[in-house]
Amino acid sequence: KSESIRDCIGEVQGCIFYLVNLTRSDDNQASRDARDVLKNLSFSDDNVIQMVKANYFKYLLQRLSSGSSFT
Repeated sequence: KSESIRDCIGEVQGCIFYLVNLTRSDDNQASRDARDVLKNLSFSDDNVIQMVKANYFKYLLQRLSSGSSFT
């Protein structure tokens, strides 16, 4: 939830892809934690785009349904 850590995680190549894959894990705690991190990363358009590239559309759909636009 720290803003500086959030920025760093979003910039690590492959990190969002890895987190998206963890959401599909059989380990319920790992899956839940990955979803929480992705939620915290969804503040950034770039992060949401990376999530979409990894086939995770939750935050894109939320933005589209709320009428938010990408910058």
